Amino acid sequence: MGKEELKKKTWIVLAVLACVFMMTRCSVKTVPAGYVGVKVQLYGSDKGVQQTVVGVGRYWLTMNQQL
Repeated sequence: MGKEELKKKTWIVLAVLACVFMMTRCSVKTVPAGYVGVKVQLYGSDKGVQQTVVGVGRYWLTMNQQL
Protein backbone atom coordinates (compact mmCIF):
# COMPACT_ATOMS: atom_id res chain seq x y z
CA MET A 1 0.00 0.00 0.00
CA GLY A 2 1.57 3.24 -1.17
CA LYS A 3 1.32 6.70 0.34
CA GLU A 4 -1.08 7.93 -2.36
CA GLU A 5 -3.46 5.02 -1.81
CA LEU A 6 -3.38 5.57 1.95
CA LYS A 7 -4.12 9.30 1.46
CA LYS A 8 -7.04 8.48 -0.79
CA LYS A 9 -8.53 6.02 1.71
CA THR A 10 -8.05 8.52 4.54
CA TRP A 11 -9.95 11.20 2.62
CA ILE A 12 -12.76 8.75 1.83
CA VAL A 13 -13.06 7.78 5.51
CA LEU A 14 -13.09 11.46 6.55
CA ALA A 15 -15.77 12.27 3.96
CA VAL A 16 -17.96 9.39 5.16
CA LEU A 17 -17.52 10.46 8.80
CA ALA A 18 -18.43 14.05 7.89
CA CYS A 19 -21.59 12.86 6.14
CA VAL A 20 -22.56 10.71 9.12
CA PHE A 21 -21.96 13.63 11.49
CA MET A 22 -24.13 15.95 9.38
CA MET A 23 -26.93 13.39 9.17
CA THR A 24 -26.97 12.93 12.95
CA ARG A 25 -27.26 16.71 13.43
CA CYS A 26 -30.38 16.80 11.21
CA SER A 27 -33.77 15.41 12.13
CA VAL A 28 -36.96 14.46 10.35
CA LYS A 29 -40.21 15.81 11.76
CA THR A 30 -43.70 14.94 10.57
CA VAL A 31 -46.69 17.26 10.34
CA PRO A 32 -49.75 15.03 10.89
CA ALA A 33 -52.96 15.20 8.85
CA GLY A 34 -55.20 18.10 9.81
CA TYR A 35 -52.32 20.29 11.04
CA VAL A 36 -49.91 22.80 9.56
CA GLY A 37 -46.33 23.36 10.61
CA VAL A 38 -44.32 26.51 11.13
CA LYS A 39 -40.53 26.43 10.94
CA VAL A 40 -38.65 28.37 13.60
CA GLN A 41 -35.02 29.45 13.18
CA LEU A 42 -33.29 29.22 16.56
CA TYR A 43 -30.02 31.01 15.77
CA GLY A 44 -28.57 33.51 13.32
CA SER A 45 -29.51 36.87 11.92
CA ASP A 46 -32.89 35.62 10.60
CA LYS A 47 -33.85 34.18 14.00
CA GLY A 48 -37.56 33.63 14.65
CA VAL A 49 -40.64 32.25 12.96
CA GLN A 50 -40.44 31.93 9.18
CA GLN A 51 -43.22 33.45 7.10
CA THR A 52 -43.96 30.24 5.20
CA VAL A 53 -46.33 27.60 6.55
CA VAL A 54 -45.54 23.96 5.75
CA GLY A 55 -48.26 21.44 5.00
CA VAL A 56 -48.73 17.80 5.91
CA GLY A 57 -45.68 15.59 5.41
CA ARG A 58 -42.12 14.93 6.53
CA TYR A 59 -39.47 17.63 6.67
CA TRP A 60 -35.69 17.59 7.17
CA LEU A 61 -34.67 20.08 9.84
CA THR A 62 -31.19 21.25 10.67
CA MET A 63 -29.86 21.75 14.18
CA ASN A 64 -30.89 25.40 13.76
CA GLN A 65 -34.61 24.71 13.21
CA GLN A 66 -37.70 23.52 15.05
CA LEU A 67 -41.10 22.62 13.65
